[in-house]
Amino acid sequence: MADSNAVETLSGGVLSDAVVHALDQMGVALLVKDVASGRYEWANETASSLLAGARGTVVGAQDGDQFDAVQAVALRA
Repeated sequence: MADSNAVETLSGGVLSDAVVHALDQMGVALLVKDVASGRYEWANETASSLLAGARGTVVGAQDGDQFDAVQAVALRA
């Protein structure tokens, strides 16, 4: 990680800690997804609580792990 005031995604991308904190404070859900694999690389606290309640169950998951079949197909379209 390049900066101590940043968070790192699974693929090494960096998000500003200040931006992540601001989004959490506003209740905005943020997910970072790898388009090639379809796996979620990072989720903020708001997104995690909306989807599964724990960040560890969201990061690394695919749409089919978080949503029903119809929603998962729509998200991949």
